[in-house]
Order: sequence, then structure tokens, then C-alpha cells
Amino acid sequence: MVFRDASVVAVRLRWRRAVLPVLVGIAGLTTLLLLTACSKGKTPTSGRASGQIPAYLAGSYIGQDVTVYGRVYTVAREGNGTIVLGIGSQTPSTVLRVVQLHGDYSQLVATHGKIVHVKGVIKVERGLPEIEITSSKQVVQENP
Repeated sequence: MVFRDASVVAVRLRWRRAVLPVLVGIAGLTTLLLLTACSKGKTPTSGRASGQIPAYLAGSYIGQDVTVYGRVYTVAREGNGTIVLGIGSQTPSTVLRVVQLHGDYSQLVATHGKIVHVKGVIKVERGLPEIEITSSKQVVQENP
């Protein structure tokens, strides 16, 4: 019994010695790559006006009046006339919803596939960050 327990301990120690340095090396390399990218000016907000946030960070600004930017992946009209833009990622994992209760659908359809800037207060609706707009003028298409 003593020999069996000792061999199990020896196997566990060998595994830790072999695998742990590899895991630490991968984590260190990932950190190094991130620091290198940031030092070269490749931050999520580079090239944008200050105060604008990327759509994937919208959930961190709940209750605040901000300008969010991101690519429009979906434009849909619900049965009650509400227009919904999905920004930041393709559905079902949309990062931000932009909702206009009643408005000009054709103006918002033109934003499909484009990067837009949306100004408004972020709230949580259906488990997602959402900005409810009252005018399509709150959605500004970024220049190519």
C-alpha cells in the first residue's frame, strides 16, 4: 500500500513539473502580445474621438449617456413597428441593441454592415445592453 501511494505522488509531481511551466509560458506570451499591441497604439479606441466607447464595452456603462460605436450586423422590424439594430457582433450574441419605437426604417436599413456611432443612455433590456433612440439622427454612420 505504501508503494502504491508513493507512486501516485511521484506521477502527480512529474505532471506538475512538466505541465505547469508550459501553462505559465503560454500566459506570459499572451500578456507580452497584448502589451506589444497596446504599445503600438492598437487600443480598442484608437482613431476614435475621446469619450466614445466600443460596443463590446457598452455593458460597463449602464445608466450613462454615452456615444457607442460598432458595426451594424442586423436591422429588423418587429411586429409592433419597433426597429432594432444589432451592433457589435452577429446574432445571437449581439453586443448592443439599438431600438427605435417608431421611425424611418429605410434610413436605418442603410446602416447595415457599416460602422455607426449611437448616442444615448444605455439600459439593460432582455439581458442585453440597449440604447433606445427617439430619432434616426442619433445614429451617425462613420466615414469610410
